[in-house]
Amino acid sequence: MATIVISYSRTDKRIVELLESRIHNIYGYASVWYDKSIRGGDDWWDRIVYEIGECEVLLFLVSDKSVESEYCQLELRHALKEQKIVLPILLQTYSQDYPRGMPPDLADLMQKVQYIDLTAGYDDLSKLWGAINRIQDRSLKRVDRWVLYNQFEVLKLLNLLVDKHGNADEYSMHQDVISRGYEWNYDEISDHIHTPIKYGQCEEVHSIFEMYRNIGDACTSLDCSNIDSTFIRFGGFDGNNEIKHYSYAQFLIEKRSGYGDLRPEPPYSMNSHSPRLDKYLRMVREWKRSEKPYELSYDDIIRIVDA
Repeated sequence: MATIVISYSRTDKRIVELLESRIHNIYGYASVWYDKSIRGGDDWWDRIVYEIGECEVLLFLVSDKSVESEYCQLELRHALKEQKIVLPILLQTYSQDYPRGMPPDLADLMQKVQYIDLTAGYDDLSKLWGAINRIQDRSLKRVDRWVLYNQFEVLKLLNLLVDKHGNADEYSMHQDVISRGYEWNYDEISDHIHTPIKYGQCEEVHSIFEMYRNIGDACTSLDCSNIDSTFIRFGGFDGNNEIKHYSYAQFLIEKRSGYGDLRPEPPYSMNSHSPRLDKYLRMVREWKRSEKPYELSYDDIIRIVDA
């Protein structure tokens, strides 16, 4: 069961495979589904109906061919009938003004739906990831709702025991929202919960920290004072454009023991105010290529900071 289903025209399969690969990297291998077999037959449609019914969002890849495709229209109509969230993605192969090319009734419905415009290319997919993240933040499985309902029941009873004039009514209202699935009100309950920082992003921060720790260890016995580079020491992340890495790095340094030595020294701070992640990752790749990554030589350090 996938959280994301892709509806597309066969002529756009290259773009589907590109999206599939990137979605796997960000949301996990089982997060996306699309029909890779030949379209046609009752078994195919039964599978489509099942996958759409279980998904959180349908990505409808909008191209000149898909808006005319009978199969794509069937998938889109079924998703709308099931009241699924539909996210139209305008491809480079769409040469019309959205939503032209669709049947009039679908065009009327889709005109009201926010779309992601990728007609300029597929290098920057940040808007797509942002839209998917916002959708997933609002989605709760039935078992999740059951667990939350019972947690609010415990909080309500404890509150009544401790303070008869406390927040019991508020917890009861939250139970109504959860049990009835009022997604509009989910944010009222979880406004203090942030979007998850993915495992891969955390792993990148750990790799960067491990690299800098080994550079620091090497420089205690080597004379690194002649290395003229602002990247000889960890210099934080961009607080505007690298917020996930910035937040996790700050957590490790300020809340977890054993990372305090990596705190940026003045004039640098945790917020670099300019992007540094790409440079760090190039350095990590060079560090891992070293013959002895945990016993770096002077030449190793020069090569790493020049990556």
